[in-house]
Amino acid sequence: MDRVKAKQITNCLDTVSAQEVSGVKRFSAPQVFLGPRQSMVVSDGFIYWVASPENLDENGNSRLSMESGSLVLEFFDGQWTRF
Repeated sequence: MDRVKAKQITNCLDTVSAQEVSGVKRFSAPQVFLGPRQSMVVSDGFIYWVASPENLDENGNSRLSMESGSLVLEFFDGQWTRF
């Protein structure tokens, strides 16, 4: 059986060839990138580095956001605190 290549399907992306994607992508749920020690979660305008993707507000987690053109880095220790 022949395989259908991703480039043959409209709006489909593959992970092995150079591509240019135009337009706006909207996600209906947080995006999770699992790692061996920490995972990254993109949600509500923040990039989180977490031990457990299910709990964003956990001691030791950190997050990055943009505010008035500046990057803001915060860590969680009972509440979100800026570095």
